[in-house]
Amino acid sequence: FRIEREDGGNPMSVEARGKDPVRLIKSLIEITQNIPLEDMELWTMATSTTTSKPLDDDETVGDAGLTDGSVLKLVVNTPEVIEAAPAEEGAEEAVEEEEDAPTVIDGVECIKFRVSAQATFNKKRLMDFDVLPSTNVGDIKMQVYQELAEKFDGFRKRGPPEDFGLFFLLGPMEIDTMGKCRHFSKDEWKKESATVEEAGILRGQELVFGHLSMFARFQTYDILGHPRWSKTEAARRRVPVEQRVAEA
Repeated sequence: FRIEREDGGNPMSVEARGKDPVRLIKSLIEITQNIPLEDMELWTMATSTTTSKPLDDDETVGDAGLTDGSVLKLVVNTPEVIEAAPAEEGAEEAVEEEEDAPTVIDGVECIKFRVSAQATFNKKRLMDFDVLPSTNVGDIKMQVYQELAEKFDGFRKRGPPEDFGLFFLLGPMEIDTMGKCRHFSKDEWKKESATVEEAGILRGQELVFGHLSMFARFQTYDILGHPRWSKTEAARRRVPVEQRVAEA
């Protein structure tokens, strides 16, 4: 069925089963549209015989009466912004200078960057790193994986560390107005055997911790977004990660 945004944003299409909860649909929207789950509402569209009404998160697609071709309205609630009290003269400049000053270890400036990871279907994890240029990219990836595995039950079921990588996006993930996402490109992948400096990671960049199945030519996903591996791709998973990426 089709989802239209009240704010005039691009519409999108979603596939779901009758037993799937509305919460799952909102989670898919959060992933593809980067809209916090708590800031969105899904409403039915008014017809000649019915009025528009909000859908409950725990309500199933079937119970909501949604069928193939149904149209929903997405309402995004913009959170209230509270302005901070004005700082004393000169204080703001001092804070900015302190934040912009890089960390220095043994005379070497560290590189500060952020890694974004989709921990669950409705939770995104942001991790800040401030490391030496000689730090190994693979070590950073392992640190991200271990933190996600410790804090989110079931994360390990998505695959071992070898099935993930770090990427710096060179463009938007969406490739059409319906919310369809593209695969990662080889130019976006950060080689794990390289150092942060060799990988070209710069201060202030935001990397993405993603699944390497996004390289696979025959990769498909089930309704929950879990990778569904073909026999060919299952065999490829036993190949070292860098060789898999090079072949993709």
